[in-house]
Amino acid sequence: MGGMKPIATDIYTFSNLIGGGGKQFFFSRPRRFGKSLTVTTLQAVFEGRRDLFRGLAIDRSDYDWKAYPVIRLDMSTTPAETVEEFNRQVLFNLQSEARRLNLPFDGTLTAASAFQKLVLDAAASSETGLVVLLVDEYDKPLLGHLGRPTVEAFRTALKSFYSVIKATEAVQRFTFITGVSKFSKVSIFSDLNNLTDLTMDARTATLAGYTHEEVRANFADYLAALGEANGLRAS
Repeated sequence: MGGMKPIATDIYTFSNLIGGGGKQFFFSRPRRFGKSLTVTTLQAVFEGRRDLFRGLAIDRSDYDWKAYPVIRLDMSTTPAETVEEFNRQVLFNLQSEARRLNLPFDGTLTAASAFQKLVLDAAASSETGLVVLLVDEYDKPLLGHLGRPTVEAFRTALKSFYSVIKATEAVQRFTFITGVSKFSKVSIFSDLNNLTDLTMDARTATLAGYTHEEVRANFADYLAALGEANGLRAS
């Protein structure tokens, strides 16, 4: 059994299959658990900003630090009462990303079409031909409509928007999506079945937040002050 080749169940592009693994990931955690900090950290990594990581583990690794165009969408900024309002907000965010990346933008397109064009344009502008996608709080536009008549319209709009991620897989170097709700419980990701879910993966258990060892190593002064305030001595 140990010598058997793995069966690919979550990769649908041949070039990725022979590359040895998936590259589109989903990570769910409650609010205030550091999801957005993780996203911005990944952005800095894929933009090749090695200077920000001097002395850290990744700086000592064999990571190549190639710079990629990064499209980062914070969906927590797009709550809306109507799908039309949501689309306008998403188009505004996409335009902001296009401007930051010095890419053209067509505001007459639908949100999904504008997203796909931005992804393809960003990839074409890169020497590697690849782009990084980071989507933070993907489910925020929908959560306020759960249990309301408007939920189906928002579910349909989000499903169409996120289908772009699968459609452009071939030009993605890395994709990372965060949310409060797990995507298997929300059918807007029913077509995006090539995501690797890291939510309950033991390998990413310490991706957000602090471990006991990290608290002791980096916050010793705070621990001492807290212990003194509470009449406790460090052990």
